[in-house]
Amino acid sequence: IATLNVNGLRDNTKREHFINYILAKDIDICFIQETHITNLNDVNKFKKSWEGKCYFSFGGHHSRGVGIIFRKHLDIKITKYKYDNNGRILSLELYINNEKYKLINIYAPNRESDR
Repeated sequence: IATLNVNGLRDNTKREHFINYILAKDIDICFIQETHITNLNDVNKFKKSWEGKCYFSFGGHHSRGVGIIFRKHLDIKITKYKYDNNGRILSLELYINNEKYKLINIYAPNRESDR
């Protein structure tokens, strides 16, 4: 399990480098922040490169956005999928290989007053 601030995944070259890094490091579950993924079209582009399952809370073109991605060999079944409208929170309740988990990815604002 890993967590990474990717500072944008909309660029094809950057997305490919990120995916190659995850695969090379044998990371099964990755929490990602600052995806800059804004809509389902962006998600579909990501899915063309990533063979596993992926879930996102949409951010802006130049900020925010969080996701949780899973390698394809994991047997996962999502029972709850919650996210906020600001691309800062993503919560999944799921079973991985028949064990129950709750995964939460939070990307807090930089300014303390906004937290």
